[in-house]
Parts: sequence; structure tokens; C-alpha cells
Amino acid sequence: MSAFYTMNVVIQPKRIAQILALGAFSLALLSIVGQAVRYFLGKENFFGLVGLFNVNYESNIPTLYSAFILFLCSILLFLVALAKQKSRDSFTNHWRALSVIFLYLSFDELIEIHESVNRNLDKGLQLWESGPWDILNSVILPIFVLAYIKFFRRLPLKTQRLFFLSGSLFTLGAIGIELVGGRYFSNIYNQPIFIAEIIATIEELLEMIGATIFVYAILSYMSSFLDRINIGIGNSPSPVAKELAGKCGGESSTAEHID
Repeated sequence: MSAFYTMNVVIQPKRIAQILALGAFSLALLSIVGQAVRYFLGKENFFGLVGLFNVNYESNIPTLYSAFILFLCSILLFLVALAKQKSRDSFTNHWRALSVIFLYLSFDELIEIHESVNRNLDKGLQLWESGPWDILNSVILPIFVLAYIKFFRRLPLKTQRLFFLSGSLFTLGAIGIELVGGRYFSNIYNQPIFIAEIIATIEELLEMIGATIFVYAILSYMSSFLDRINIGIGNSPSPVAKELAGKCGGESSTAEHID
């Protein structure tokens, strides 16, 4: 008879957030140092490290890191949606939609979906320097807010504050600075000068910190109604799953598992 082993992993929301925030600030600092080397020492590549850590470039370490945080948000939101589905919560679909949105944002970070759309739209539309897609985002955002007002009000006060803070920082980095910079400071914004690189770094840092706070918010919220998450591996329910099934007062004779 095969033996079963149980591995318990304790997740501390604050510790996870601290680690993610440290990674974000470290990447931002490395990006600024790289740009200082580029502009003041004349080292365009410096063994490839300048481009590798430039937060304003794509397909590098900061891009992968940002995509990872957004993907983590999507996974956590999906887990919340599963839990809400079990309890037949009326806002289950809102959690599902948020999971899909963050999954899109993660892939967008990797393959530059909105940049590609922006270029295509810009061929036929002559708008601000920020681009038509970013202006479209500024229109979609209020619609999203209206659709989620009731959902937001149902959340605990702590979660509301964290969601608002994370959303504000992320939106400021993703849309706000770009709209204002492209419209009113076109002589500085997106120009090949050091101050423009610092502004771009602040943009990306705000996005990463906003997403990090969102991870913390979701984990904290999950801890308020979830004691544990059991993941079964194999064709037979684990002893833990059997134990939990027995504690349910006979609601289910077998524990669920994934083949």
C-alpha cells in the first residue's frame, strides 16, 4: 500500500508583499543605474545589462517580473472565485472577470498587445502623444468602476482601502502619467534624455507596486474566510481530503480530486 504524505505551506500575506516590493524597487534602482551609465558614461549596452534591466524596454527581466505579479493576481482571483462559487456568492462572476482581466494584463505585459493595437490605431487617428489605445483605456476605466461599485461596497473595509490604493497606483502608472506627459510635457516625455528615463521608471514602479499591494489585498481577504487550500495529486484522495470530507457531516461521501 502506497504511503501518503501531507506538506503544509503557510503563506504570510505581508511577507509575500514585502518580497515582491523589494523585487520591484530593486529592478527600478537597477534600471536607473543602467540609464545613468548610458547617459553619463556613454556605455550604451555595458555588457547587455543596460537593456536587460531597463524597465522601459520589453522582453527583459522587469517585463517578466511585472507579468509574473499580474499572473499571480489572476491565479489568486481565480481561487477566490472558486471559493465564492462553492458558497454561491452573488459576485462570483465579478471575481472571475477580474481573474480574466489580470490574465490579459499579464500576457499584454509579455507580448505587447496594447502597443501593437496602439500603432495600428495611430495610423488612422492623430491624437495625443499617449496614443489612442491609452485614451480608450481612460474611457473603459469609468465603465469598469461603475460595473464594480456594488462589488466593491460588499468587501471588508480593509480590502476596500487596499483595492483602492492598488488600483490608483496601477492606473497612475499605466495611464495617468502617460496621458499627462504626452499631452503637456512632450518636450520631455519619451525623449532620449535621462529625466525621461526616470519618469518611465516611476511609471513602471507604480504599476509593480500597485500590483504588489493587490496581491497582498487578495491574500489578506482570502485569509479572512479560507483556513486552507488542499491540492490533491494523483488518482486517489489524500488522507487530508478524506478527513475534511468526513468533517463535513456526510455532505459528500467522497473528496473531490483532479485527475
